[in-house]
Amino acid sequence: MPMRVQRYIRREERGGVISFNRREFREGDLVLLFNSILKLFPRKLCSQWSGLFKVLKVYPYGTIEISTDAIGSFKVNGSRLKHYIAGELIEGKVSCDLPDAPST
Repeated sequence: MPMRVQRYIRREERGGVISFNRREFREGDLVLLFNSILKLFPRKLCSQWSGLFKVLKVYPYGTIEISTDAIGSFKVNGSRLKHYIAGELIEGKVSCDLPDAPST
């Protein structure tokens, strides 16, 4: 048996193919928008997450209407969005103080 087939069988026995998290947006959620722009050098892609948008309406097949005060409202593909998470505490977070290093 070829090596690729053996690796595939072992991976399937361990738990299957890696699954992706689905992003489910609801009205009122705060989201960031992914913008990709070609700049200066051709074939060099500069990307960034922009703005803080509010979800107005979720349409079928992944279309989402978002808005902001400065721009207004518009529709985008849901794959270009990610949730904006702020001010949430992480459970079980531990902080410890480390002693200062001795000066030489």
